[in-house]
Amino acid sequence: MPLAERNGGSELMLERLLVASRDRADVEFSCVFFADGALARTARDAGVTCHVIAVGRLRQAARGLWGIVRIARVLRRTRPDVVLSWMSTAHLYAAPAAMLAGIPGRLVWWQHGRPGRDPLERLLHALPTRAVGCSSHDVAAQERRVYGAETFVVHPGLDLAELDAQLAGVDADVVRVGWSIPEGRRVVSVLGRLQAWKNQHLVIAAIGKLRDEGADVHLLIVGGDSYGRDPGYLPRLRADAERAGLADRVTFTGHLDAVAPALAVSDVLVSAAAAEPFGIVLLEAMAAGVPVVAVDAGGPREIVEDGLTGILVPHATANDLADGVRGVLAREHGARLGAAGRLRVQRCFSAEAMAAGVAAQLRRSVSLHPRRR
Repeated sequence: MPLAERNGGSELMLERLLVASRDRADVEFSCVFFADGALARTARDAGVTCHVIAVGRLRQAARGLWGIVRIARVLRRTRPDVVLSWMSTAHLYAAPAAMLAGIPGRLVWWQHGRPGRDPLERLLHALPTRAVGCSSHDVAAQERRVYGAETFVVHPGLDLAELDAQLAGVDADVVRVGWSIPEGRRVVSVLGRLQAWKNQHLVIAAIGKLRDEGADVHLLIVGGDSYGRDPGYLPRLRADAERAGLADRVTFTGHLDAVAPALAVSDVLVSAAAAEPFGIVLLEAMAAGVPVVAVDAGGPREIVEDGLTGILVPHATANDLADGVRGVLAREHGARLGAAGRLRVQRCFSAEAMAAGVAAQLRRSVSLHPRRR
């Protein structure tokens, strides 16, 4: 795993997978992190053996080659049944390391995003891979269509008890005051990394439309510029809010280590991306009883049952998103959606179900490639 902190869905999925697998008898994880941090600490707390091997940046060739050699040494020593590359960057190191260790047929790679046709993606798919794990059927279909990859799907899961405990410790009135949200104003939240493809700017435009109709709404934008991927986007969002006269109706919280405070004050959560690979934040909102609005595509289509456990809008446009939020803010309708959404997470998206699914797929890989000592 190349990342050290909890800044996105792939990190959260790994953390919850390791914790939920702690008492399983059919799988034992050992992790190689490229940096120490919150994820490694959580893994150690769950009883997972952790190795920290700093490989540097991709352009640091000598350091990267030395990192591959060190990973290969760990693989020779531990002789794992399966080598699971948790992200694309990890596979650039894990695949050659597994080849050096003599176990290239035991590689599985998790594709958290939608695959493209750029040179890096082509290189990744040229490396040895037994199968590509995907968090949604949408991503798996794209993998097969573009690269003809062998795929399997396991949806991310959520620890409801953990989220409930976090929510129980939040005083919503205190949070509202801290974020300057006036009493009685309805709160629309959007949670996630601040990147243009996430379309937070469309939610700002949608709030402007609702404000012009007379709705007393406030927008909570939760997230930061994780890993410096889109540094100009936050200034753009602030400028959009200013131009629309929404400076007093939009709060930028920055990155939050826990989403419970935001969920505790939210009346509706919006996922505005047109090509969201999955959407863990939708699970978190639904589990908290917060009604959700998302675009009818990609991962959200596999999470939200339109009109039953949330609202799916046809397109990623300000008008469609405003329509979705407007429908949810009818109090009776919103409460019904929130209650149904929580039941869906309980039934279909638990951390335990995720752990069982991943274990089953790893066993399948082992059965196709018997262990050799």
